[in-house]
Amino acid sequence: MAAHARNIVKNVLDSYTGKFDVLAEAVQNAMDALEERWGDGISAAPGRKAGELPTIRVELDAADTANTITVTDNGVGIPSHRLQEVFTPHLSPKLATEKPSRGHKGVGTTFLIYGHPAFEVRTKAEDDEVAYAIQGGADWVRNGSADTPPKFEHVVDGQARLTDFGRGTSITVKVDDSTRFGRLRNAQYNTTSTWDLVLRTYTAIGMVNVGATDRRRPEWVRELKVELELKGVAGAGKAEITPTFQYPHSFAATKASLAEIWTGQVGDSNRFEMLYLELTHEGLEQHLKAQIEELENSDQADDQEILQRLRSYETQVYASWAYKNTLYEDIYRTAIEEPSAKRYQYMNVKGGLLVASVGMPIGETTDHPYATMKPEYRRRLFMLVSFNQLYSPDLGRKTIPAHDRALLEWLEPQIQNLFTRHVDRLVRSNDEAPHKAGTFAEAKEEIAQQAERIRKQVERTSPLPAQLAFSYQPNYEAELVGLFYAHLSTGDLPGYTLLAVPGSRTRLDGLFDFETADFGKPTADMPVPLGIAESKARDGAFQRRTKWLEFKVKLEDLVDDFGSDDASASKKYFDLVDLAVVWEVPDRDAIGDFDVVKLDTSNWNERDYYGVTHLLKKGTGNHVLQVLALQDFILMNASKAT
Repeated sequence: MAAHARNIVKNVLDSYTGKFDVLAEAVQNAMDALEERWGDGISAAPGRKAGELPTIRVELDAADTANTITVTDNGVGIPSHRLQEVFTPHLSPKLATEKPSRGHKGVGTTFLIYGHPAFEVRTKAEDDEVAYAIQGGADWVRNGSADTPPKFEHVVDGQARLTDFGRGTSITVKVDDSTRFGRLRNAQYNTTSTWDLVLRTYTAIGMVNVGATDRRRPEWVRELKVELELKGVAGAGKAEITPTFQYPHSFAATKASLAEIWTGQVGDSNRFEMLYLELTHEGLEQHLKAQIEELENSDQADDQEILQRLRSYETQVYASWAYKNTLYEDIYRTAIEEPSAKRYQYMNVKGGLLVASVGMPIGETTDHPYATMKPEYRRRLFMLVSFNQLYSPDLGRKTIPAHDRALLEWLEPQIQNLFTRHVDRLVRSNDEAPHKAGTFAEAKEEIAQQAERIRKQVERTSPLPAQLAFSYQPNYEAELVGLFYAHLSTGDLPGYTLLAVPGSRTRLDGLFDFETADFGKPTADMPVPLGIAESKARDGAFQRRTKWLEFKVKLEDLVDDFGSDDASASKKYFDLVDLAVVWEVPDRDAIGDFDVVKLDTSNWNERDYYGVTHLLKKGTGNHVLQVLALQDFILMNASKAT
């Protein structure tokens, strides 16, 4: 019985693949509870205290002793006699109601409890506040050592989170490096502005209601208060969040809706950074009338299936079209108040497709399913398709079911065509994706061809001597490249033959060979030499040919590129990069899913290229990325010179 329960839970956990699933699940349960208590009107809410309004509080505690996410709501609460039922694997309170909910399948509670190291719930329904906690849920699933699941223990600690509320629930989930979310302290741009954007684009706090004015929203939504508190980091603070999806056009310096263009509300000479579109279900039927009639008149079963789903889902569409490939990155930097941000892993509004159901964004923005879309269009069109409660995403956090992809594949070119008729109204830009490979296999073949082409070109030319010597802290990648060249030219980095630094014309930054017969040896003054261990030599020499390198000022930025979507311009594949030349490496032993290993007296013989200071590894994989942190190298090289 225990093995069967564990398998059920494991299947649930395996279906969750997103970094922010823990936030999304906790928030959607809270929103369902709020709607159940407050949905019939503020004054009709059972157990309401004087002045009480629907409220959701999100607390992120990044202190090393905490690393917890707490979501508190004053929704309907969980009766104490139902707590054991609720926490049975694969069951949830929403299974007991016939109302549409923002998760449909009721597996979110199982994910929160058994996908994390610790879980606590405090709840108050018609009785007093009670608290229960469970430790080791994730270990039980992963290790399989215990026959029975860990039990919930009654917590009596004198704390109370629900004093201000007549009813409600507060859950606390512990996160760490073993969870997909990771440690809170390691989050990118760890400020309330960043988490505001995450909550409004990944969770049910970002309510999607295309074309609806505020007065048409339910009373409980209009009165809803969302409070955010971030603790334990330099960017700590409190903020109130507007419970609506963060649409990108609100950040564009100049924008116009297609409706304004269609009705002549903007002058013909005006040009904009962004065009956007909001189509209710009725608007969709109106503006795609001819295309829908083609579906109606078709005798193909696939076309009839598309039409049936389009209408039964009461489909609504928001879309935006940017004037350049990188505008969404610019908007992201503005939204999180980080003008120099270069990492975009927390960005869910970008070129691609996002699905919403029951007003809640579901999962992450994915690549456009419309296969023949031009590469630059893929980066410029953001499309949010909103369905009603009849749409049921796949288990977990939530991929698009195969039977619904046909509808989206049909819908995308229709929306694209509405925009392309008016692209002359955009500010002009000619940037395009610099490479076209969309998968690891394609990227591997692409760089193999590029390496062969570069080597043939190098063999036909003679290298120019370079006698440039300078040293400063780089702020931009171009400066880092110059600094690397400077150390090559002065002989500080012997053994390298740089064949090319083609930059954006290829997927990776540089192609090089490395060869040396001069090996490093530890000394009293230099216990960690900069050279290669002689044990690596073959016939008195050490050689590596046709290797690829990447330049990044910060190693974290390269790790972010590893996590980018396939076919995106910034995508890099970890297994295809041999050497990373960076300015600095963070002083910690991990970046996301990657282990950072600093070379010292015990492991310097793992170095493959002169001057390498760190290794980047991923899990139990065989590939090791050599990292040359110039900041560390310069200090070590100066020590060698003295």
